[in-house]
Amino acid sequence: MNAKPAKLLACAAGGICIAMLLVAALLSPKTNGRGVGAVAMSRASGFYDAPFDLELSFDGRIYYTLDSSDPDENAIPYEGPIHITDASVNPNVYAMITDVCLEYQPEQIAHSGKKPHFGFQLPEQPVDKCTVVRAVGIDGNGNRSDVTTGVYFVGFQEKTGYQGMGIISITTDPENLFGFEKGIYVLGKTFADCLEDDGLYPVTKDDYVFWKSNYRKHGIDWEREANICCFDADRNLLFSGNYGVRIQGRVSRAFLPKSFNLFARSRYGSTAFSGMDLFGENWQLGSLNLHSGAHAIVTKLNDYLINDLVRDLDIDTRIYRPFELFLDGEYWGGVLADTPV
Repeated sequence: MNAKPAKLLACAAGGICIAMLLVAALLSPKTNGRGVGAVAMSRASGFYDAPFDLELSFDGRIYYTLDSSDPDENAIPYEGPIHITDASVNPNVYAMITDVCLEYQPEQIAHSGKKPHFGFQLPEQPVDKCTVVRAVGIDGNGNRSDVTTGVYFVGFQEKTGYQGMGIISITTDPENLFGFEKGIYVLGKTFADCLEDDGLYPVTKDDYVFWKSNYRKHGIDWEREANICCFDADRNLLFSGNYGVRIQGRVSRAFLPKSFNLFARSRYGSTAFSGMDLFGENWQLGSLNLHSGAHAIVTKLNDYLINDLVRDLDIDTRIYRPFELFLDGEYWGGVLADTPV
């Protein structure tokens, strides 16, 4: 049995539900044009039928990471080709983090007199993964290049569940998503600072979905830079680059998977998302919504279904495209990429 279906089944049983992913962005090994030169990678981000050796080149020293973290002088020194194979057999890392949702902390919910909405479960088997290589170069004068990111899916032609689906990969330093202080995807320090001496959240009339947490924060201070890679259902690269990423939603912020808002900004080296590539419309979009379906199982496909049913009426509707999401190299469920409100 494939690792991906195994996780999907576990998610469905726990309430995350089988996901469709709608997204808009892609990651290939290039930088956003800032800094000194760039590390070149011998293979472009994408899908490969068989393992291969990846070569890096730069006029100076090269350091790289394989865990999505930002590379620096303390990363792995590049001394020869990196063997790239199907990473799905590797142990789950980010998929096993429980700080992403209070449903993994039932004692907190029970203390408040509430009940879990779904009862999410961690995956029992390795989830599908891609190999993420992030590299930085340092020249003879000590100048540091921009970070180059490569994302490699190996052997996915043999995996089930991806047919007819686009794939989006979001890569950022794990601290940006899961870090205690600055992670936007976790309960984090915001939640911990509210706990009483017994380690429990104060009893409140609010449902736990509204309890203070990192993932409930808004605004530019809670936007993180990420390298985003978007492939269509035929595995063609639609676009890639660095963009701003924020958590999106209201109640759904407390559940899994969470929705994202993506922003094209000059500070990241990106100008716009191409509506033609994503939706077949001649638009240039400054932002894009990756919609997880909001209230997990209960309303998962409602917006998508209703908009599709009334598409031929003389009213404004939203356009959705389904994608499977990989977050820092690990399969993360599905979202719908749609035009922003």
